[in-house]
Amino acid sequence: MKRILILGASLMQKPAIIEARKLGCYVIAVDANPKAFCVDMVDRFEKIDLEDVPSLVKFAKELQCSGGLSGVFTAATDFSASVASITSALNLKGHSLEASLNASDKSRMREKFLQYNLPSPKFIEIENESFSSKALSSLSFPLVVKPVDNMGARGCVLVHDDSDIMEA
Repeated sequence: MKRILILGASLMQKPAIIEARKLGCYVIAVDANPKAFCVDMVDRFEKIDLEDVPSLVKFAKELQCSGGLSGVFTAATDFSASVASITSALNLKGHSLEASLNASDKSRMREKFLQYNLPSPKFIEIENESFSSKALSSLSFPLVVKPVDNMGARGCVLVHDDSDIMEA
């Protein structure tokens, strides 16, 4: 029986867990929350923070040594780099860590878009300590302030003028 490790056990991972079960996989999930929505839907659950890459890799290696591990997966999380770290350490198929970081860090992503002449909104990366209104001179309002490390629209703020930038 194939065993799959899914990072995350929240409502957003439910479709992946259901599909893995339909395929006949033994489903193992990890999440920092032992009361996560899908804990009761998996064959095995381990409480591990998805940001704790060394612990994730250690656990995956234990799985691989004690029955095998066919794959590692996540959906609707910001942890594709964690998946890539595990697949790399265990020599499983998966995206490279570099590709995962390029896809999840918004500044890296936009830089790659520029490098390969792909259409993308203008952007600048701003650190609170180094912010100056001069950095905004190439942009026009309204604009969106977006964290580099969140998925979807989490943390996005529409800014209409200079006075709202620091708060955003």
